[in-house]
Amino acid sequence: MTEVSYTHGGGVVVRFEGKYPKYLLVRSSTNPTHWVFPKGHIKPGESPETAALREVREEAGVKAEIVSTLGESEFTREVENVRVLYFVMRYKARGKEAAEDREVKWCSYEEAAATLSFDDARKLLEKANTILT
Repeated sequence: MTEVSYTHGGGVVVRFEGKYPKYLLVRSSTNPTHWVFPKGHIKPGESPETAALREVREEAGVKAEIVSTLGESEFTREVENVRVLYFVMRYKARGKEAAEDREVKWCSYEEAAATLSFDDARKLLEKANTILT
């Protein structure tokens, strides 16, 4: 069996307002017209889980914990083949100020599905929502 090699880790972060889930979205750093889930490069010696938690902190200023593995997304950006492993995460606390200057928003499932820029992200949202509700 071949080991899968991921280049990025990402998180679909949820917090509950009463019984209603709200999902964390950030503006893309490469194209600010796009809304995406936080994700970023896995550093040498880092696991996809550690990278995903770090990226959520850096991009959104949010501390979270992993609930489960969610799925993957693959795309090519410029010359890089990007392979992201995403995790469902539960919001724990507002962290320090985000290291990156990104617009962040919390959305209902319906709003997130309408706001996300890519079909693969909407599929991850749907899967996360099924896991959580």
